[in-house]
Amino acid sequence: MATQNPRIVGYVSPENHDQLKKFVEQQALTESKGIDVILSQFFSTASDPNSGNQSSILNVVLDRVTALEQQMVEVMGECVA
Repeated sequence: MATQNPRIVGYVSPENHDQLKKFVEQQALTESKGIDVILSQFFSTASDPNSGNQSSILNVVLDRVTALEQQMVEVMGECVA
């Protein structure tokens, strides 16, 4: 799937990678989306503690609902088949 978003490459410590994996599993996100969510929260908090934080949290919740809906569609499809 093509995207307009810039690609970044970097290395993280094993501990941070473990935390990232836990976060994306809990939120049902890809690593890419998880990193984007984390960066959004960091930069909005770093510039102004009150700006964008609720928006970032709402986006995470909406992403999670979307992922759960997709899982339900898959499960329902398996039940019918």
